[in-house]
Amino acid sequence: MNRIIDGIDAISTASHLNGHVECQTPGGWEGWLQVELHRWLLQQPSPVNIGREVHCYTAPNAAQKCDLTLGNMVVELKAMGLSRPSAAFVTLVINDKAKILQGRVMPYTTAGLAVVIPNIPNNIGLGIQCATARNNVNIASGISVPTTCGCYQIYIF
Repeated sequence: MNRIIDGIDAISTASHLNGHVECQTPGGWEGWLQVELHRWLLQQPSPVNIGREVHCYTAPNAAQKCDLTLGNMVVELKAMGLSRPSAAFVTLVINDKAKILQGRVMPYTTAGLAVVIPNIPNNIGLGIQCATARNNVNIASGISVPTTCGCYQIYIF
């Protein structure tokens, strides 16, 4: 997951220079991040295969695709947009967390979830923390990493 963190950090720093337009518009921010992260990973020296939108789950999620693969690891992304209510976002995080813990087809033996939340003046992160507390989910149950530009917080599960 270190490569994922590095990629999100590099992308968020570039985004910071452009005013964070992607997270301020409804829809598409998570897809944009997925494409940019995939592109960034492909540009790095890598001994592993990198995939995007790959069928990697067993039932009951067999029809779903994961966001990214790095070698034998499945990666799901969740990016909090400013137009999405905190409680709805938390539900999506809970669903993805459950999905990565369920079965995966070979060769995908490990999985991780990266949750990206913008640090903005009205502190959407606080809303996420409140919503997760109501749902008995510890969103920061792994590691929490601020991006270099300080604009986003990355939670890794």
